[in-house]
Amino acid sequence: IWSLTVSFVLGEIRKLNEVVLDTDFSIPDVRRFSAAVGQPLEAEGELTFAGDLLLRDAALELRGDARIIDTEVTGQVAVGSEDGQPQIVGSLTSDNVRLSDLSVPIQLFSVDVPEHVDVDVSEEVRKNLRLALDLDFAKITGRKKATGKLVGHLEYADEVARLRDFDLGYLGGTVSGTVTGDFKEDVPTYAADLRIKKWQMGRLLGELGLRAPLTGTVYLDVELQARGENPRSWARSMTGYLNGSLWGGRVPGRILDLTGLNLVSWLAAKDPKTDSTKLVCVVVPVRLKQGVANGNMMIIETENVQIAGGGSLSFRDGGLNLGFLPRPKKQQLIDIVT
Repeated sequence: IWSLTVSFVLGEIRKLNEVVLDTDFSIPDVRRFSAAVGQPLEAEGELTFAGDLLLRDAALELRGDARIIDTEVTGQVAVGSEDGQPQIVGSLTSDNVRLSDLSVPIQLFSVDVPEHVDVDVSEEVRKNLRLALDLDFAKITGRKKATGKLVGHLEYADEVARLRDFDLGYLGGTVSGTVTGDFKEDVPTYAADLRIKKWQMGRLLGELGLRAPLTGTVYLDVELQARGENPRSWARSMTGYLNGSLWGGRVPGRILDLTGLNLVSWLAAKDPKTDSTKLVCVVVPVRLKQGVANGNMMIIETENVQIAGGGSLSFRDGGLNLGFLPRPKKQQLIDIVT
């Protein structure tokens, strides 16, 4: 159900400090193998690796091609040291990455670790490790065959992890920027500097397997910092800004129009073909400081109503203070008569 072949490759005699091992690993039937090891999976296909394991100057380099079901990845990763500091350097490329395939080896080789067992990375390794990986995935395929791409640089040095200058294209939109995690202190600090453009809200929610009650094109400009070890502490410490907008699309129901129209105008504006409201735009500029969000220039606009307002939301104590003023975009019949 699996095989591993390692062959010694005789190179140039003068390179006595270099050993090359031709390596082939194969699990030809993932479903059969998973059942045999007690981790039954529905995935059908194979896991393979074909390449070289190179030992040279106290460094180890793995290079070759891996296949996970329908995903093929070419990699070159070197593990060694420089100036006495451990480092991992390399690149991973693929013409097509299927997201569903990537979960297969994770599930297949997962190990249940008892809660009382602490996995501790030595302080010396954590402080001195250097990591630099170039990522270039030309196409990403999700569960509904929507495609995208990912290009970026994954780095770790001086206890700071960073996905730098990445560009993720997915579902017709893009996310670009840099995400950083600083682990020097006991409480880690995170930062995100992101630009999100032309993401289709309905397609995104559908790809995540969620019902899509809201549709439209999303734009986001985000610069946030947060501290903590879980989502709750991140929310309570968020500082920065978020400028978001949603253009076009629809929202279920017609309650938004009712806030600014009288009953006669609201009934007259009903589209017999749908029980939803067509959006023109939603604009939400927000500033955050230590978990408190403030925005005073929020706008929600439909074909018939414009709603302006703002207020604050505290992620620290749950406090909510919002106020909005709706108004019709056109003069209403009842107003004209009276």
